[in-house]
Amino acid sequence: MNLIINWIISALAIIIVAYLLLFTFVINAALLLLASSIVPGFQIANFWWALLFSLLLTAVNYVFSQMGEEKKYGFK
Repeated sequence: MNLIINWIISALAIIIVAYLLLFTFVINAALLLLASSIVPGFQIANFWWALLFSLLLTAVNYVFSQMGEEKKYGFK
């Protein structure tokens, strides 16, 4: 019984986390499109390029945040 409940909760948690992660990328893409309409000289052609750029920014942010964690706690 415990195994079945654990499996169901794990499956639901994965679905919820994946949905929230994708929603975050969509929000970032929308903000990038908004910034491209406001800032002169910064243009993004369409939503899909904004979404791709959002994925790239997330990856770069993750790498830099991991580098900062090492310095913060003194890990090598």
